[in-house]
Amino acid sequence: MVVRRDDYGVIIVVNLKKSSFYRYTSEMGRYKRKTEGPSWSREALNEAVEAVRSGRMSGYAAASTFSIPRKTIMDHVTGRRGQKSLSLGRPPVFKYETEKMMLFDVDC
Repeated sequence: MVVRRDDYGVIIVVNLKKSSFYRYTSEMGRYKRKTEGPSWSREALNEAVEAVRSGRMSGYAAASTFSIPRKTIMDHVTGRRGQKSLSLGRPPVFKYETEKMMLFDVDC
């Protein structure tokens, strides 16, 4: 077996007996979220949507006042988007309570 590191920091392992080639990176398994989510708060979005619905502001004025994209405001005004959850990413498969019960049932 031959182990070496290339120019990009990737560890290359070559198994000469089986003629197989494996690549492992030093960053594997360390996922980092690439987006931080919206820069505006839910309250600001709700205020902007209410201002447009009541006719106090246009979509363009609300977008510049609240620093929220106009398309996002208009999607909420027209009902194309509903209220989203506060967390980012996919919803969990199991509820928190179910996971706790499953954890106690597993014998390690």
